[in-house]
Amino acid sequence: MRLATVYRDDDTARQALDTRRGYFLSLLARLTGHVELGVKIYATADITPPEAGTEPEQGPITGLGVGRAYQVIRRRRQRRNDDAWHTVALAAARLTETARALAVDRVTHTPERGSLAGSAPGTNIGNDAYLVPKDRVAAFRTGILAAARGVPGLRVEISGPWAPYSFALQPQPHEETAA
Repeated sequence: MRLATVYRDDDTARQALDTRRGYFLSLLARLTGHVELGVKIYATADITPPEAGTEPEQGPITGLGVGRAYQVIRRRRQRRNDDAWHTVALAAARLTETARALAVDRVTHTPERGSLAGSAPGTNIGNDAYLVPKDRVAAFRTGILAAARGVPGLRVEISGPWAPYSFALQPQPHEETAA
């Protein structure tokens, strides 16, 4: 039942349960033996500015005025930053596909911002809950962490196992669209 559902007495509560018995039994059958695991993906791509007037990968900038050299450095930094974000976005997509393959279902939550995102560095770009069979929890964690390993600018947090709160309602059937 939904959190904070109030009934005036036991008979009213029993009547509500009896009325929706089939729904509750099918939901319980779907959730039995499963837990919820949370996966938050953070992009921490941060370009450290090189010393003024030089670019480590491309050597010193010579033959340009101060203003032009500054513009060249800014464009190079932006290009590196864009490349780093692109790498993180691709890795996050692979990580999500890995998680989906190991889980029974997924609920996408809004990425957290501000104080909800915590104090660790980075931008929350993924905030999902996965319904995972209890016997696949270790494999799920291992698979997710392996998919994230070695990707600069990517940080992953896995929480749980939790009771499957995000899956407490039956999924809505997907409508088929005619092409």
